[in-house]
Amino acid sequence: MVRGRVLVVAALLAAVSLEGLSAPQKSLGWSLDGIEVEGRGDSLAVLLTWSFKDWNVAPAKAMVFSPALRKGNSFVSLTPVSVYGRKAAQQAGWVKASGDPQEVSVVDVSSPVRITTVDVFPIRDWMDTVKVTLEVRDWSKRDGLVIRSSSQRAAFLKPERPADFRFPWNDREPARRYRQYVDLVYSVPVRFDGLSQKFEPEGIKEADGMDRFVSRVLTFSSSKRFSVRSSSLVLTVPPTGVSKESVKLSRARVQSFYQYLYRQGAFRSNQPQRIGGGEDWDGVREWVARSRYSGDPQLTEILSWEGRADAKAGAIRDGKPVVWGILVEDCFPYQGRVTYNVSIKKPEFPNASSVRAFYDEAPETLEPHDFWMLARDYDLGTDRWLEVVRTGADLFPDDPALNLDAAFGLMEEGRFNEASVYLRNADGDPDAPYAFVVWLYGMGRYDECADLLVELGSKTNAYDAILESAVPFIRWQTNRVKWERYYP
Repeated sequence: MVRGRVLVVAALLAAVSLEGLSAPQKSLGWSLDGIEVEGRGDSLAVLLTWSFKDWNVAPAKAMVFSPALRKGNSFVSLTPVSVYGRKAAQQAGWVKASGDPQEVSVVDVSSPVRITTVDVFPIRDWMDTVKVTLEVRDWSKRDGLVIRSSSQRAAFLKPERPADFRFPWNDREPARRYRQYVDLVYSVPVRFDGLSQKFEPEGIKEADGMDRFVSRVLTFSSSKRFSVRSSSLVLTVPPTGVSKESVKLSRARVQSFYQYLYRQGAFRSNQPQRIGGGEDWDGVREWVARSRYSGDPQLTEILSWEGRADAKAGAIRDGKPVVWGILVEDCFPYQGRVTYNVSIKKPEFPNASSVRAFYDEAPETLEPHDFWMLARDYDLGTDRWLEVVRTGADLFPDDPALNLDAAFGLMEEGRFNEASVYLRNADGDPDAPYAFVVWLYGMGRYDECADLLVELGSKTNAYDAILESAVPFIRWQTNRVKWERYYP
């Protein structure tokens, strides 16, 4: 068993001890003046304060005090204290009357002596309620240890768990952004059969996101809700190694795809500029970044060239023929995208009701302050409130206030792992350290939580009340409390 001990040897006593043992004439005067049990994180500490006077121990003998912490058949031995007679005291350095080499040896009681022993040991499940017992024994070299008395000195239990603590928080209002126009980009993979110029919608896969793409195009091109300043439809094709032919093919395909969208009801209010974007080298770069060739510096360099499609293809084909063959087989056939760029006049919202329709139709048209205004139409922290705030935070990871609101809302629901992303995005906000305190608390990192909360309290009085309410629970949770004495 591993235990730590701290010994404080005090000076002379000025008064008669508070507790004593009724003893016959010329017996050692002693008392156990103080017994404390306290939690210390993953350990338990027992502090015993002893007083000794009237050196009435037979010269060749010792009186041994052996305390223990017990519950049922479970126990932990505590530091024994041995008081030696005048003759035996000369051998106390190598003869330990208690049999424990860690005993505290009292070798001079010509004046009153006070001693405090501290035992620290790993806490165990059975230690929620404990009793401190004491065996008093006489010792002599001839007879060894002879028990004189055994008694229970005190009983302790861990205090009841305090009521759960809830950290208070308020939503943060994002700063207003004054922009006249909002520029939006929607992009989705598009597939054509071989070198066909005609788009066949039968090949669309739900996972491609085409339905959402078409929905957004309809929203801005066939609705009078939005004031469109400009728009374009750009289509790129898989690389062929001959950019002139690719540009021609992409122009034909963008026309075909435009007709497909028109048949879906798009472009009734405004017409986009239709652009053949040539070869989809951006898609190739993304594919390579996910492949085993991502660490190839020469390939990465070639793909970084701006424009120069034929030069890129030639450099890879000549310098890395094996890689070129793999790209032709596994990458190029799956490239090609269609992108819808639209610039709209920023909507103005006098109240939450006016925001709601735009939120339901195209939340990306809103600003952070718009999300905050709409969220305030719901009770703080409710599911609907959190949905609105989180949607805004996902669209604006650079807005600390909105991300802080999302983090607090998630933590209120106990979703601390999800909240961590928004906390990182809120870094730098004045309230971010406090939000981190709440996160530490929810993750069970109570010591760090308490330390940071105390640090915040030293900087501003605003955290004093929170500190006062939170610390008792944190101390209990981290086992930093004194056990309470009870009388069974």
